[in-house]
Amino acid sequence: MLTRRSILAGAGALLAPAAWGAVAGEAMPPIEILRFAITRNGSRIGRHVVQLDQQGGVVTARIAVEVAVSIGPIVVYRYTLGATETWRDGRFATFQSDCDDNGTKLFVRARAGADGVEVATQAVSRVVLRADTIPMTHWNRAILRAPLFEARDGAPARPKVTPRGAEAVALADGRTIPAERFSLTGDIELDEWYDADGRWVAMRTTGRDGSIIEYRRLGG
Repeated sequence: MLTRRSILAGAGALLAPAAWGAVAGEAMPPIEILRFAITRNGSRIGRHVVQLDQQGGVVTARIAVEVAVSIGPIVVYRYTLGATETWRDGRFATFQSDCDDNGTKLFVRARAGADGVEVATQAVSRVVLRADTIPMTHWNRAILRAPLFEARDGAPARPKVTPRGAEAVALADGRTIPAERFSLTGDIELDEWYDADGRWVAMRTTGRDGSIIEYRRLGG
């Protein structure tokens, strides 16, 4: 889970809206369903599913996250997020999410407009971010170059991205595949892995309590 931040008002210089090609040589990920097992310190605590669909020039990503951390039979932490993200003709168009972070209800509504990306959250009724800003939803490699806002609460972020090269990455079933690793630091602290087709493979971050949270793709 990503850390809490209050949203920043104001806008930076406007650039061209973010496109699939924001990372040199990248292609749009295949249209498919990506399923991930979520673990905490090696124990499975949830799932993350991204369903990608395409109708003409519109690509829609439907995202569902469910996490439950238990001590024995008692659930001590629960997190759910449902989101829908659309891209039109290769450019970010809209995003909306609803989140329940252990009883705290959050939402994000975002739309690319003439003046930039307009974002509304439970904390701020309207803020305009740079036109190349996109949601931090992991599945799209464009997050490695574009300004971001968090799916959970809409907070803007511009992490430093450091390529770490090719690695053999374990999937949820224990098989390994080659993938490229990228470290994000600063506003967001995590590592992402993408395979040769640009598909999201894995993610690792540190939870607010210091635990190691990992996402590993289910299937090939």
